[in-house]
Amino acid sequence: MFSKGQALIVDFSIALMLFIIMWIFISTEFNSQFSDSLKASEIDSMHLKADYALETLVKTQGSPSNWEALGAADVNSIGLAYADRDISEQKLTSFVNFSGSYDELKEKIGVGETDFYFTFEGNVNASAGLPPGGDADRVIAQRIVTYNGGIAIVTLMLYRLH
Repeated sequence: MFSKGQALIVDFSIALMLFIIMWIFISTEFNSQFSDSLKASEIDSMHLKADYALETLVKTQGSPSNWEALGAADVNSIGLAYADRDISEQKLTSFVNFSGSYDELKEKIGVGETDFYFTFEGNVNASAGLPPGGDADRVIAQRIVTYNGGIAIVTLMLYRLH
C-alpha cells in the first residue's frame, strides 16, 4: 500500500516534467513564429512605402510645384518630374542638395521612421539620403525615367538598422 503512493508521486513528477518541457518548446516555437511573422509584416510595409514614395518622386512635381525655389519649411512634398517619369534637372539638383535636415527630407518624401538612400544613374549620377551603415533590413524600389533626353534608373532603398 505504501509503495503505490510512491509510484503515484514518481509518475506525477515525470508527467509534470514532460508537460513543462513541452510547454517550453511550444511557447518558444510560438514566439519564434510570431517574431518572424512580425518581421515579414514590417518588410511588406516597407515595400509599400518605398513604392509609393518613389512613385511620388518620379511622377509628380511636388507641392508646391516650384518647391525647388523655396526653403525647406515651405515644401510640403517633393516631386522630381516635369511630367510622368520625365525628371527635371533643377528639381533633381535641389533634391540632392536639400537645404533642410535629413529628418525633414524623410518627412517630405514620406518614408516615415525608416531611413532611405536614393540614387540616380543616367546622364549624371546623383544620390541623397544616407547609405546603410551596418546590418539592416532593406527594400529597394526602382523606376526607369527619362532625363535630358536619355534614360536613367532611379533607385530608392528603405532600410531599418538592427
